[in-house]
Amino acid sequence: MRSKMSIKFQSYHAMKIKVIANFLKQVNLNNLFKPLIFKTLNPNVNFLFYFTILYLIVLTGCQNKDFTSQIMAISEDEHSIKCELEVMKKEINKEWDTMNESLDDHLPADMAEQEKVNMLKVRNANLIRMFNTYKTLDTAIKDQLRSVEKKDSMMAIEINLLKEKLIEIENNKMELFDDILKENGQTAILELKEMYQKNLLKTCSSK
Repeated sequence: MRSKMSIKFQSYHAMKIKVIANFLKQVNLNNLFKPLIFKTLNPNVNFLFYFTILYLIVLTGCQNKDFTSQIMAISEDEHSIKCELEVMKKEINKEWDTMNESLDDHLPADMAEQEKVNMLKVRNANLIRMFNTYKTLDTAIKDQLRSVEKKDSMMAIEINLLKEKLIEIENNKMELFDDILKENGQTAILELKEMYQKNLLKTCSSK
């Protein structure tokens, strides 16, 4: 009989601790309310009370750290892909710059100036072939154009794949932000968004 009463007594205090712990997660208690809590608890269970509070603090801290590492990992992925796109854009622009220089050197001297300007502005092989002057160009220039066209097409495929990855990253980021909002509130969201954007603004490492 004594044993059963002891179990009921412990269960009663355990229930009180659970209720108080849940309450503490919702509000910050000031010194005015702390004495009331300590009076409510039996001295024999103060240790359990402190242990519960410490556990909640550590648990919350771990969740915040976990969210931070997750969001920064996503930010790093986005930064990496954008750097890849930047490198690819520079590479293909360099190819077309070289191509246009070759065209400029081999265009007829009597070619109309406006037509020449228009042809050198174009960075599309099919459009360049539409100019009547293209037919008069030597084989080496035409082969060079085909080579650039092939590189441009292959790079376009890679760029589209990277852009699809960016869409996936954006979806993952928004889902994670929703989780953070539910768990830690608007303040945590603003802090992590600032960290996220700051990471994206890092200079891409040269390759």
